[in-house]
Amino acid sequence: MSEDAANCDNNASFAHDTTQGTQSPYAFLYAVALRGLDNPFAQFLKKLHGVSGTVKVGHASGIGSYSVTAEAEATEALQLLYRDAEHPRFKDSWARALTYRNRPLEEATPTNRADGTIQEVIQQAEDWVDVMYEAMCNTDNVRNKTTSIELAMFKSPLLDKKAVEAACRSILIALIHRCVVGFCGLRLCAFGPVRADKKLTCQERLLSVVNALKLDKRICKDVLTEDSKIFLLVHAPSALLKTKKSQEKGNDVKRDLLAAASAARRQAQQSTSPLENPPAAVSTSSSPAPDVLPTRETLTAVSLEPTPILSTSAATASPYSLPGGLSVLCSQGFATLNEERISNKRSSGELNDGYVNGGKRTRTTADTSGHDAQVDMKLESDDDDNDDEDIV
Repeated sequence: MSEDAANCDNNASFAHDTTQGTQSPYAFLYAVALRGLDNPFAQFLKKLHGVSGTVKVGHASGIGSYSVTAEAEATEALQLLYRDAEHPRFKDSWARALTYRNRPLEEATPTNRADGTIQEVIQQAEDWVDVMYEAMCNTDNVRNKTTSIELAMFKSPLLDKKAVEAACRSILIALIHRCVVGFCGLRLCAFGPVRADKKLTCQERLLSVVNALKLDKRICKDVLTEDSKIFLLVHAPSALLKTKKSQEKGNDVKRDLLAAASAARRQAQQSTSPLENPPAAVSTSSSPAPDVLPTRETLTAVSLEPTPILSTSAATASPYSLPGGLSVLCSQGFATLNEERISNKRSSGELNDGYVNGGKRTRTTADTSGHDAQVDMKLESDDDDNDDEDIV
């Protein structure tokens, strides 16, 4: 039998076998990639996509989660992907809707599909799972800060190791799907891979994924908690690693700006805070303040600053020097002077009915002998008391 005839028989057998079970839109692509393989991982992929008459486990609606379907029209899904005008709504075609949602936004090239390392990776699947597991659990020489939440997460003894292993197996399933079918992530999450990611073989892509998991715990946390992040990782591992580094720099800049703004705000609040001893409130009344006759108590409470010490010669020469070395600038000296003035006025008869000089104010200017300031003393009559009393 010729080789062409054998291929025709194989294709006919494949077409006959697929009628026995539900076939995924990618069954033929996986049939080519898995030809000759029979290890547990290869058998799982065959069942997943209905290859060679196997019963389909379910349609891959997301990495790690599968929705079981038995609709025969699932095989037509890829043919309808680019005919949206004829099918604006999926109606009851659940399989077609899921297939469209997980359609390849960037299909694998024929070179990718003909890559011989795909079968090598599938044959060594368990070994690669162990390698990825060790990379995710690694906490030495990573690019994370020592205070990183993600780093603490993988250092914690409470880390779910089964969840880590399950994530590693999901990553390997998605990586094979990326090499056989293409990038099937959501369009909003897709970003252009760097040049190093575009022409990778299956094995090189897997090594790049392991390197990203080993160096950055943020990527590990993402793939552990979000299935959509797995698509991005297997599609562009080098670009994702670079993106995480750029995001860290941007976060550091934002943190510094926020700290500077907070410090400036605190400084502004301190500069506008009220004084410890606020000035006395100014009266807004339109009426003039009444003149109050100074007394011994009020003058004693007044502190004249500065209070110079007059020399003996100056005190003797001053006409306002008092016995005992007192000065009119001090409260006791002024009280003594005031008593002398009242006594003189009584003897001269100038004090009549409680008024001094007809109730007029008398200004007394003291020569301070060496001070430019003048002290104005005001004496006013007491209208409420008509008895003759000494003004103290």
